Amino acid sequence: MNQTNLANIALPSTESLSNSAVLSVVPADRNATIIDQRLPLLKKYGSTFLSYSSLQKGLDYYMQSDCGYIPYSLVNKGGVPICLGDPICAEDRSHELIKNFLAKYSHPIFFHVSKNLADILDSMGFSINEIGTEVILDMQRFSLVGNKMRFLRKQVNKSKKDGLVVKEQLCSEVGADTLRAISQRWLRKKIVRSHELSFIVRPVVYTDEMDVRIFVAYKNDEPVGFNVFDPIYRSGQIIGYVPNHLRANNEGNNYSIQDIIIFEAIHKFKEEGKEIMSLGFCPLHKVNDSGEFRHSRLLKGLLQFAYEHANYLYKFKALAFHKSRYRPGSDGCKEEKVYCAYKDPIPLGLLPEIINLMGINLFEQIAGACRQLD
Repeated sequence: MNQTNLANIALPSTESLSNSAVLSVVPADRNATIIDQRLPLLKKYGSTFLSYSSLQKGLDYYMQSDCGYIPYSLVNKGGVPICLGDPICAEDRSHELIKNFLAKYSHPIFFHVSKNLADILDSMGFSINEIGTEVILDMQRFSLVGNKMRFLRKQVNKSKKDGLVVKEQLCSEVGADTLRAISQRWLRKKIVRSHELSFIVRPVVYTDEMDVRIFVAYKNDEPVGFNVFDPIYRSGQIIGYVPNHLRANNEGNNYSIQDIIIFEAIHKFKEEGKEIMSLGFCPLHKVNDSGEFRHSRLLKGLLQFAYEHANYLYKFKALAFHKSRYRPGSDGCKEEKVYCAYKDPIPLGLLPEIINLMGINLFEQIAGACRQLD
């Protein structure tokens, strides 16, 4: 997606698109030319936390304009599409859209899909493996009241004593250079400091974007952190948000600035009548594949091993523990399984390419982990 303010784009109506069904595979270099086709579909059917990420620059698309689209990137010399999340379409037409897509690519991999889509793909002969969990808040019911929320309440109280103030602002109001500086300080604390994640995490766009909201934290009138909230849609309305980017300098703090921003955003979204907030993906968390779907025991074992023993490459356990503070299973907070789907045989040889697609260079990760040990 070109990094322009999409709020100024004139959108065609969804009704006008439904008059003709056009099947097409749209390469990434034609991304800007189909933005008007995708946006009405996204606003009508983009109900998962990855839906807005389908607008990120560099993706390819399989488009059926009267139905929806499948965002994907190609690996294995262009022969295997890695599909990002659930298709952007009505659930009762997912089977049709995927079936047409399979006529073009016979062995796609669907990455980070919901239980509902996993059921559909299972019926189409795909194997399904768990790849982690997603934590989802019901913002109208979620509360910091109660003994289980004591830790989070203490975070809020500490931030108030420290004089932290959170404001919602436009990117253009804060300034792209200010936000980039916060990101650069945050990135220096990561194992690999040269680049950010992509694909599964939409890259930061330092400009005003359609329906995206930014909350900035200030201490002593200086910006010290920000969260970018991507919209979640249903039937043309925004029903919730996902904090897609959480950046802050927490040095010297005994609380998480990112969490304080989330609490402030929840308060505002709740007042607006918004329904849900996804806290995003916990990769490899609670992978146990109990037999609900056909799955690869080898892949299951590899993912479980990585969760236990590869936290020097990515902080799987720390991320899962942090999100557990929101108490999934309590009133207003739930945890859902996340899946990948593929046609047998399992393409384990593509794992390095898939990992690289997400902006993770294994050699750099290992080298970065070694530097932190020095």
